[in-house]
Amino acid sequence: MTTNLSLNILDLGWLSKIMGAHLSMENLMQEISIFLRSRLHARRSKVFLWDDKKKTFVKDQNKKNINLVVNRKMLLNSLQANEPVITKTNIFIPLKARGKSLGVVVLDSFTFSIDSTRYTEEITFLTKIVEMLLTNANFFIEYERINKDLFKFNVLNRALNPRLDEEGIAKILKDGVKGMINFDLFGLLLLGKSNPRLYIAVDKPVTKGNINILKVNLTEFISNLTQRKISCKELIEKSEIPKGNPVKMRVSSFLNAPLITKDKIIGAMLLANYSKESFTYRDQQSISLLASQAAIALENEMLYGDLQRTYFSIVKALTSAIEVKDPYTQGHSVLVSCYAEAIAKEMGLSVSMVESVKIAGLLHDLGKIGVPEEILLKMQKLTSAEYEVIKAHPDIAIKILKSVEFPHFTQEIRNLEMIPELTLNLFEPADLSAEVKLMIYHHHEKYAGGGYPKGLKNDKIPLGARILAVADTFEALTASRPYRKAFSVQEAKKILIKASGGQLDPKMVKAFLNVLKKKSLRVLRAQVGL
Repeated sequence: MTTNLSLNILDLGWLSKIMGAHLSMENLMQEISIFLRSRLHARRSKVFLWDDKKKTFVKDQNKKNINLVVNRKMLLNSLQANEPVITKTNIFIPLKARGKSLGVVVLDSFTFSIDSTRYTEEITFLTKIVEMLLTNANFFIEYERINKDLFKFNVLNRALNPRLDEEGIAKILKDGVKGMINFDLFGLLLLGKSNPRLYIAVDKPVTKGNINILKVNLTEFISNLTQRKISCKELIEKSEIPKGNPVKMRVSSFLNAPLITKDKIIGAMLLANYSKESFTYRDQQSISLLASQAAIALENEMLYGDLQRTYFSIVKALTSAIEVKDPYTQGHSVLVSCYAEAIAKEMGLSVSMVESVKIAGLLHDLGKIGVPEEILLKMQKLTSAEYEVIKAHPDIAIKILKSVEFPHFTQEIRNLEMIPELTLNLFEPADLSAEVKLMIYHHHEKYAGGGYPKGLKNDKIPLGARILAVADTFEALTASRPYRKAFSVQEAKKILIKASGGQLDPKMVKAFLNVLKKKSLRVLRAQVGL
């Protein structure tokens, strides 16, 4: 046989086509197999793909492929070899890229002897071309992977905003990591002023069901965090599962990275596999970058949480100023806020809307600061003139709040199951201040009309104001006044139902009655310390 240590025009055309095709590594190796079969005049060839994580050859699922039976030991030997292995009947060509084993091409059924030195030289020559192709493809795949990861990190960074609470951050991190690293269990450990918290989510069923939360003894784990290192170790141990939980799992691989901000450890992100799949060096790099993002997000969340608590304390101070004028209504605004928040949540309103209703509930009677005490505390029926003064309190509230800006505390986030298919309902700028003020201004409107200050009716009344009207009415009914005793919960419910469609929006009444079915009045009041 005449050998050729060069590439002809057809070979060069094939090479140019393959290099520009951006094939997957598997498809590229199939093309290489066909090319080698043609150049080396073999009747049959087959690619055996190598799974480096599982340390085994991938089972061929394509029934159309040639069924070539090869000794596994020979495959392993050729995989580890740095040059082709030639026997009397077969040629084993290892496929490598940048030193990494990808598989083996096996050729057989030759029409001539393959033991000549010249023939061996041609095989070596072709092997170098193949390695060049695979290395080029590997660079392109790596380039695409880096681009995708950068996109994922960017999307994740946009999603991790200080308006999220710890649980929201944990969910976003879990879904973000899912797009980059294969894992069975995700955990976010948080250290702080209070006791350590551990959020755990299981990506795949351990047995028949998923674990949502595990209570874990954190003492040893926390002490190991002081090393400030990313750890990736193989474990064969049973997890400690709380009594009554039948789920057991065996962890085989564990990866964690400390969350460090301003040279202080504030927690750790951890991943585990109970399958045989190990974490890679690339996984360690990814979790290191994710941990940096998480640490910044959590630090911002803590700072923002402090700001939010300070803000609400100021709002409550204003509420207290109202109640000083009318001691009989002490706790009224806090309870109205609590009930209104519960109604908004029951209706499935956005988090930002729930927060707006909560703030408006606290400040809905702010305008009563401007009402004379002799009218506010009068036990007899008010005169028409006095009632007009009372009706002015929404206008007084708006004047007081004219220069106040209410912050937007939350951001709506949806569909965080997969990145890069992650979609965000990013914060659309809205005049939240106007929204809260309108709720306060219109909470005395009547659903059927005839209320004040503008006599609006039905859907013309702002949604938040309709919620406040129900919450305000119920709290007033169930509270004692100098001129009457408090109504019982059952009596108050009947009054709400009777007012439904007239004074009150039927949908809001129904939502609040649903709340009272799920939670007792005692439980609701306990939520705000009353």
